[in-house]
Amino acid sequence: MNLRAIVLCVVWSASGVALGQSPSTCSWLTLGTAENALGGDANVTVQQPSASEGSCRFSLESDPDTFLEIKVGQAQKQICVGAGTPLSGLGNEARQCEQKRAHGNVLEVIEGHIRELHFIIAMTQAAAPPLPVSKVSRSGQSNLGIHAIAEQVVGNLF
Repeated sequence: MNLRAIVLCVVWSASGVALGQSPSTCSWLTLGTAENALGGDANVTVQQPSASEGSCRFSLESDPDTFLEIKVGQAQKQICVGAGTPLSGLGNEARQCEQKRAHGNVLEVIEGHIRELHFIIAMTQAAAPPLPVSKVSRSGQSNLGIHAIAEQVVGNLF
């Protein structure tokens, strides 16, 4: 066997392993969009037992307590029970509310449903003031808020 054949076999085997270990992808939001919303590089954890149900959690690499989470499913779960602001244009009975968390952080939530699918989008916001408008992401756009994220998620649920 010649050396060239051995090298090609090794390279082909290694590339197959790398291709087989593709990162998890969220059906409702891209990693790049989540990173834009969170303001930095993020890790994603996806639990999706079926095409229409599951969850995606994007957390900042530099601060795992800063996250964006999307949950979609048949079962109705409510976080904004009896509270929140009604929203139009984001499915049916959509509401937005906030919950105070440890260290002054705030959890922003938008929830609602489209047909039989219920969705919850939750994103932590640091207690620190937001970045000046002049600070933009690597894509050239300012950080996305939870409402813009909800529009994309709801659009992908249709």
